[in-house]
Amino acid sequence: MKAIVKKGVRRLLRSAPFDGFTRLLAALGDRRPGLLRVLTYHRVDEPGRRPDLDPRLISATPTAFAEQVRFLASQATVVSLDAVRRAVCEGEELPPQAVLITFDDAYEDVALHAWPRLREAGLPTTMFVATAYVDDPGRPFWWDHVHRHVNSREDLTTTERVAESNRLARQLTTMPAESVATTLATLDAPAGD
Repeated sequence: MKAIVKKGVRRLLRSAPFDGFTRLLAALGDRRPGLLRVLTYHRVDEPGRRPDLDPRLISATPTAFAEQVRFLASQATVVSLDAVRRAVCEGEELPPQAVLITFDDAYEDVALHAWPRLREAGLPTTMFVATAYVDDPGRPFWWDHVHRHVNSREDLTTTERVAESNRLARQLTTMPAESVATTLATLDAPAGD
């Protein structure tokens, strides 16, 4: 399990969110009017704290996120989704160095680690909530379901787990929504059923 977590941390440091934040930092010098930078996060947590959740969705650790918030509060103009709507629909100008912060999927760790930092800094954010999960917070997203299933397979090496996880993800993303639930149920069925 330690090898999986270490590999996940290395992957996180080379991931698109970290690379994207680095590119954002470089682009903040670009003061073109109307330019909007969008930061999209999924999770803010320590790798390995929730082994039942896919660590590839961690966008930042709590410490890194706090540093990003401090940077954004001092070097950018974080705008609300309503300000973006007004710019698009009513022709209002966005301020220089405009940044929109969004979170996908409303993971619990966002409330624990991200929201307090954003609130302290007075930065608006937009949360996209998967409404099918509001009444059942224990219900995993399909990618977490796949992660849990694949990591429970003691017959697979780490490399095979990654390959199987990627294979299942490719398969599920090409299916109609109704078929995804059926396929996920078969992952949990005992062998031979």
